Amino acid sequence: MYLEKKVDERTEELKQAMTDLKASQVQLVQSEKMATLGQMVAGVAHEVNTPLGYVRSNLSLVNSSLARFDELIDAVQTVIDLQDDKSNASDESLQTAYAQVLEICRDIQEDEVGDDLRELVGDSLYGVDQIAELVVSLKDFSRIDASKIKAVDLNECIHNSLTMAKNNIKYLTIHQDLGDLPTVTCNPSQINQILLNLFNNASQAIPEGKQGEICIKSYATDDEVVISVADNGTGMPKSVMDKIFEPFFTTKKAGEGTGLGLAISSQIMEAHHGTIEVESDEGVGTTFILSFPQTQPDPPASESKDKDKSTAVFIDGTADDAVFI
Repeated sequence: MYLEKKVDERTEELKQAMTDLKASQVQLVQSEKMATLGQMVAGVAHEVNTPLGYVRSNLSLVNSSLARFDELIDAVQTVIDLQDDKSNASDESLQTAYAQVLEICRDIQEDEVGDDLRELVGDSLYGVDQIAELVVSLKDFSRIDASKIKAVDLNECIHNSLTMAKNNIKYLTIHQDLGDLPTVTCNPSQINQILLNLFNNASQAIPEGKQGEICIKSYATDDEVVISVADNGTGMPKSVMDKIFEPFFTTKKAGEGTGLGLAISSQIMEAHHGTIEVESDEGVGTTFILSFPQTQPDPPASESKDKDKSTAVFIDGTADDAVFI
């Protein structure tokens, strides 16, 4: 009995230790994601303010142009009033009123006010579309709508992540060679997190004074969907490459990186039954290769039963967004 009691106590202690470990892991993942979001705040504000600025400027010009049409409406109303009061209106006053309407119309036409208004409205709509695209991309990144694992075109994840990273990569030349891809069953928020991390890392790898480039490719093989992200930065020695997926390893200065981005990316890929690989040449650049199986293996029955027992490896903020392995 004593031995059984000690075994039970030890089992409970191990269960509690496992629960605490998983909770710590969840906090680390969430902290890394919040750190990434924090780095994007200034960029997102800039990307919103730029189109907002010219939308506001355009609307001010539209308002000024509309005053020309108010003048025309007043002139036409004068003609209508004179026609309604023919007993007191002279032919000369009517002719003058008609001439005033024609003069205003001629001025509006010569100044191409209508064309200017259409152009200003078109530019404003484009700016609003940019803001809407940014909001959608931000929502897709953070999954405010708590979307679950689903079939996704990974090219959409690339587009969303590029939008989110726009401020960090605005001085770089971006080359995209995106193929037609079959959908992949995944958690799009977590794939966005990987891609954003890779884009930001690539931008930071470009030495000062060099025109940076990022080449993004996507293609499908017989059984995989592959994304590669290559930069022409400083590259890495083998001693660094061997450690980049280790938690808390970073070559950045204190306060500039948590050392968790690539470790979490590796874990995300593992949970998706995929791989993340790196190739690098010092002075030439670095390429990261993400490979996803086109068909995700079904989880074992025992794992399916245990999903409600804290078997999540990482989450996006809620238990419903967990990826289970």
